[in-house]
Amino acid sequence: MLLVNLSAVVLGMALIIQPLDPGAESFMGKSLAELRVFSPSVADWVWHENKESIFSFILLGVVGSSVTWNALRRGERWAWYTLVILVFGYDLVYIGIHAHISYLFYVPVALALLFPAVVGAALTARGIFSGAKQVRP
Repeated sequence: MLLVNLSAVVLGMALIIQPLDPGAESFMGKSLAELRVFSPSVADWVWHENKESIFSFILLGVVGSSVTWNALRRGERWAWYTLVILVFGYDLVYIGIHAHISYLFYVPVALALLFPAVVGAALTARGIFSGAKQVRP
């Protein structure tokens, strides 16, 4: 679980420095500069929404890493449920929304993060529900 959350933080940090993620430009068919010529207010909105979604991705990774590192290692059940809801809920909704609008740039990334999340949830579930005092994240 820690690997998945830290991967989200690293991916988000890599994307936040770009003017627009590569998937958005291919989805719109225009670069941000071309869009700004057409409509500056729409270009500003697209830029803002892009940064906001990337920042929420980073924050979810930070929160998930913190819960994994602290509460999950102590064997607290609420931490396992929280991480399952955060990771799987966000990942599956993200895949569904982006597949629905045919914006498929991040779907392979989300699917790649889903496999280690399933493995991590399965490995930690055994320790959480068996009553172990310390669980490896």
